[in-house]
Amino acid sequence: MKRKTDLSTAIEKPQDGKKLTIRFIAFAVFFCISVGAVIYGLKQLNNVEPGMQTIEPELDDNVRRFQNGMHFEHYFEGESASIRLGVKTLNGIYSDTLKDVYCQLNARDTYESRTNLASLNRNQGRELQISQPLYAMLQKADALSKEGVFNLYAGALYAEWEALRYQLEPAEGDPVNNPDEAALLKRLVEETSNLSNFSLEFLDWDSATVRFTVDQAYLKLLEELDIADAPILDFNVLTDAVKLEMVADRLEEQGYNCGYLYTDSGLTLTLPSFEQEMQFVVFGQEDGHAVAAAAYPVTRSAAAVSLRTFALDGEEGFYRVEQGGKTLLRHPWLPADGKFRECLLSAFVVSDEPNVVDTMMDCLRLFACDDEAALRTLAASLPSDVAYLLRSDPKTVHASGDKFLVNTAKGFTLAELGEQ
Repeated sequence: MKRKTDLSTAIEKPQDGKKLTIRFIAFAVFFCISVGAVIYGLKQLNNVEPGMQTIEPELDDNVRRFQNGMHFEHYFEGESASIRLGVKTLNGIYSDTLKDVYCQLNARDTYESRTNLASLNRNQGRELQISQPLYAMLQKADALSKEGVFNLYAGALYAEWEALRYQLEPAEGDPVNNPDEAALLKRLVEETSNLSNFSLEFLDWDSATVRFTVDQAYLKLLEELDIADAPILDFNVLTDAVKLEMVADRLEEQGYNCGYLYTDSGLTLTLPSFEQEMQFVVFGQEDGHAVAAAAYPVTRSAAAVSLRTFALDGEEGFYRVEQGGKTLLRHPWLPADGKFRECLLSAFVVSDEPNVVDTMMDCLRLFACDDEAALRTLAASLPSDVAYLLRSDPKTVHASGDKFLVNTAKGFTLAELGEQ
């Protein structure tokens, strides 16, 4: 007997298959759209447009913190893939360059492959070969030390000052509150100011050979003060400026000259082919917070230094101390004579010459002025454009030239130096 065919089942099965096929097609279409969207999104995410690119140094566990406080932006043009490759290449070059310069300028730690400031401090009386860029910088710093604003041989003084500034309660240990600290700093200023205690001989330029010698009486003093491990030869307040110049020179030698380098401490150096518009900041204060009091626009190669006696939000190493009803501002820019002047609130110097060491020195000279009259005279005599704010007049930007853009929205006004 033949079995009857169940027509309902025979008809239903093809319909189920059809639905399954439609669902599969719909899923496939949705999947393709989703994947396409992801791929498009990734392409957009990885797409790099021509313009300024941030160059990130590659970290090295063997040389920790070499990248701290330094930043680099460089211009790239072309297709996205070409720009990504260029940035990757420059990341490596910048890392190696910055690391090498950092090691050369390190006054505390030595490295097997490099002769640096620490090598000179630890091998007194011996002839050592250093790099020619470091040789040139030491020659310049040695000459500047005779002026009294900066001192290449005051490493112990600045090591002590830095240690104090980063204490949990630095005001308690400040010289005005701590007689022992006052006596220690006074003694260090006296002995480091006596340049006959130090001899840095520049023996040969071609081989970059030098010899550093320190008077035994000074070494004995450091032992008595329990700071024998402090560096002696050290760029101290000029370290960032020297670092910027040495790094910039190396980058230019390798063809990277369309960008700018800057530091957290307030130094900026634009490279020779830089033509992008940017603004340097002159800092002031409002309600105890750092604000832009004025700006200085540039579209060319320049060196700029913007120093403050107060911290940016969250920044350490600055503090206040009260004395006789007055508020004293403590900051990194202690002159080599150890005397704080309470005249300046902030200062800014910008030069057409891309020499950030000279520009930094001009700014440090402003911080070493004893009064407003001396400050005004010096500022007016400098070939660079200058701006500064006074403790006694914190809302007025005293400036040379007509390029400064004053932040009137925050209540700042401009006073040109020639009109005062």
